[in-house]
Amino acid sequence: MDINVLPDGPDWTLSVTAADSGRVVFDDMLLQTPGIHHIEVSANLLESVLVPISVHMEQPEVTRYFGDSHFHTGTGTGNAGWRRRDGGDHRGNYSQADFAYRYVRDVSGLDWASASEHEKGMNSAIWNASQEVADAFYEPNRFTTLYAYEWNAVNEPHRLVVHQNRGNPLHHGRDSASDTFEELIDVVAKLNQPSLIIPHIHAANPLNPVWRTPANHLQRVGEIYSTQNQKPIWGGDDPTIFELGIDNVWSYHYAWSSGQIIGVIGSSDDHFGLPGRNSTATWVAGTGGLAVVLAEENTRESIFDGLYERHTYATTGTRILLDFSVDGQLMGSVVSTASDRIDLSLQVAGTAPLSHIEIVRGRNSGVATSTFDAQDALALSVDGSDDFDGDATMYYVRVIQENGEMAWSSPIWIEGQF
Repeated sequence: MDINVLPDGPDWTLSVTAADSGRVVFDDMLLQTPGIHHIEVSANLLESVLVPISVHMEQPEVTRYFGDSHFHTGTGTGNAGWRRRDGGDHRGNYSQADFAYRYVRDVSGLDWASASEHEKGMNSAIWNASQEVADAFYEPNRFTTLYAYEWNAVNEPHRLVVHQNRGNPLHHGRDSASDTFEELIDVVAKLNQPSLIIPHIHAANPLNPVWRTPANHLQRVGEIYSTQNQKPIWGGDDPTIFELGIDNVWSYHYAWSSGQIIGVIGSSDDHFGLPGRNSTATWVAGTGGLAVVLAEENTRESIFDGLYERHTYATTGTRILLDFSVDGQLMGSVVSTASDRIDLSLQVAGTAPLSHIEIVRGRNSGVATSTFDAQDALALSVDGSDDFDGDATMYYVRVIQENGEMAWSSPIWIEGQF
């Protein structure tokens, strides 16, 4: 195995044998030059892999933690009695939560994760078992787990309910049109616990009014990308299908233009016990989706706080590094200013040559996009300023690589104080 640091070394040659199957960790490599580096890994006839890393001489205030908040297994302890009489999950797949957590931690190499079983197939015992598995894999500052389930109700878009703390009860979406998102908001709010409701957008049609009811105090981030972007009914992988269109009730542009303050994440929605891999479904040609949280440390409290504060970005499953700020404030922030100029800063490092970068500016009346040709660079920095006239506005970034992989920053909202 050859490991090359681009553009100018150092390089290592390492020996890997069949006995090293799985994830191999080499802990004797050291880079002492701060900034962005790209690690190119190649081995025999395998396609080489490009991994960007950011080197700091001191501990940064926040670190990027890659995770997957949405994958499905059986009951939490096994694969029997979930939705189908012969076991398995609601698609009839047979996997176990402990296997899935081990895979996402040790093979995918993510920093945090949460299984999100459908509540319709769970009772209190199964929910408790799911939380026990999450606890078994929680190792502060190595791997974080959260407690989550997917809420479903008739005539309602699907949503994840995520808790920082253990012991909160399930809220079932009954098979009745009377069960509503408003009821879910009320039930979760009354728990008075650190909790989130995360929209899982799975249909691009007017019957999926995800943003009908604002819930900014609980609905802080939403999935902008998952395997649902890849359904054959809309022609295969379409990374932007849930993003575009100010009049589309499933679209993030609709939500943002109506005053909802929502950050973005990606997820796998994996059903095969293999969360975090960058090609999560066998029935589509596409990628899974990852959530990246900017947090002080890898603990439940810090990861949850990063999600709650919308200090997040989404990718199509690849490990793109992205920093975006307005007036020095992290993505997801609401910035108050008395100035008529604001400063924007963007740094991105890709896992493949970058095609272009889009900075999207939103107003109540719509969006405008500025495009920067990345000219196949592996890393790019953009610094500039923009006029601000006091109108409600927001900015976010889209990163597009030559291989089609993408990343989206959470928006930054600007409030004028004139």
